[in-house]
Amino acid sequence: MENIKIKNKIGKGVQKMKDTKKGITLIELIIVIALIGIILIPISNFFLTSYSSLHKVDKEIELQSQGEEALEKFVKISMISSGIQSIKKHNEELKSQKKCISVDRIVLKNSSSSSEVDDYDVFQLLDNKLWYGRGEKDLDATKIGKVIGKNIYSIDIEGTKDLKEAEGIYIVINLSYKNVKSAVESKVYFRNK
Repeated sequence: MENIKIKNKIGKGVQKMKDTKKGITLIELIIVIALIGIILIPISNFFLTSYSSLHKVDKEIELQSQGEEALEKFVKISMISSGIQSIKKHNEELKSQKKCISVDRIVLKNSSSSSEVDDYDVFQLLDNKLWYGRGEKDLDATKIGKVIGKNIYSIDIEGTKDLKEAEGIYIVINLSYKNVKSAVESKVYFRNK
């Protein structure tokens, strides 16, 4: 009799389990995951392209900011100078030209010096860094000076006349970082020419 009661209890338990599902089947789970994947793929593509565009714009803004800082320092120093002493490109001095592209070194004659010895402001581009130093005409700004700009790959200059006679210059600083490029430009007139 006890066996019959146990079988009835087991039979009723199995019957209850068949009537009430408390979980999901594997097929239902796979279908839900597939639907979520179908929905997320186009959305993720949209976000990935937006993220890469945002990153590029962010880098352009950063380059622009670095270029403006370097240009501001160059302009402040240039305005009080009395003009260009020399410009070099690949260690070759450029003479009597109105426009120079990709210059490495710019030497400005400093007129604010109170001493009898001539004083010069030297800007030197080396390894994508713009160095500035003050001293003699042949000063190596990379040894004595300081970095005033980074990620600069070239400097272009155009004078109002021949560069040594110019009363002012138009300067373009070109910046680059990986595949992002930017440029800043300004006109500078020498106050003490």
